[in-house]
Amino acid sequence: MTKKWSNVNLPGALHFITGNVLHRIPILNQLSCCEAFLAVCSTLLHDWPCKLIAYVLMPDHFHLILNPRDGNIKGFAGALKSITTGRILDITRQTVSAKAVR
Repeated sequence: MTKKWSNVNLPGALHFITGNVLHRIPILNQLSCCEAFLAVCSTLLHDWPCKLIAYVLMPDHFHLILNPRDGNIKGFAGALKSITTGRILDITRQTVSAKAVR
């Protein structure tokens, strides 16, 4: 049996990343959350040696095809998911606080 290639850091290879929201909550239906995701992705793509080939944002998950020049797909995916989670939590907390004040 051949060895599985998933999650191998291969410089120059195309990698497919997918991520979903906890409990499949459709948080990406909110424009502000989509904008936060794209802003984080844009910043990482500027700072990281990586090229975005394609992406899809769905209400409760996302898909990316990336070409990291250094092959560090695990690092990129981890940074994207953790930073985006923090930003979306900030946005949703502000939304909940604003509704509570009304």
